[in-house]
Amino acid sequence: MIKILNFMKKRKLFSSLVITLLLGLLFGGIFLLLLNEESYEIMSSSINTYFSNIRNNNVDYIDSFIVSLVNNISVCIIIWLLGISIIGSLLVYIIFLFKCFSVFISFFSIINVYGIKGILLSIIYIIPYVINVLILFILSYYAISFSILIYKYFFRGCDYNRKVIVKRYIKVLIICLLLFIVTSIVDVFLIPRILLLF
Repeated sequence: MIKILNFMKKRKLFSSLVITLLLGLLFGGIFLLLLNEESYEIMSSSINTYFSNIRNNNVDYIDSFIVSLVNNISVCIIIWLLGISIIGSLLVYIIFLFKCFSVFISFFSIINVYGIKGILLSIIYIIPYVINVLILFILSYYAISFSILIYKYFFRGCDYNRKVIVKRYIKVLIICLLLFIVTSIVDVFLIPRILLLF
């Protein structure tokens, strides 16, 4: 535990993203506790509709894949572009916080609706979303790091090998985009078929 704390002290950016992730979980829990009955019914209805559509094979997989892909790629590109700006770091934290919040809400909403059975369903359902959070964690880390380097370059007079840094940053974008394509495929085409087994 002491080693972990020492590591986090040395890696302030890493630590700040971990704290953001935990805050997303905390806010998700508070949100669920504060839900009124009407909002809970709407949420439950949405979850029941999702699982009902899977059971009745009433899912347009192509449309769902396009929506998932567009959402993932859009978030990826937005965070990457924010890293190019000096003042974009705060927005990166906000986007990452919201994504963590969303995953937590999805996980516990299914448990609330389906009880004990919902634990397994939730775990299966959120697999691609947890992977997405991990991808966003890495992307956010590099985006904020890049933003800090730009700030130091223009305002602190620090010199960097710009070609190497830019190439690395572009490589991060390409890798994250490819990973998001994979998670979209898993989310839309694989997860529903696994859920049908339960």
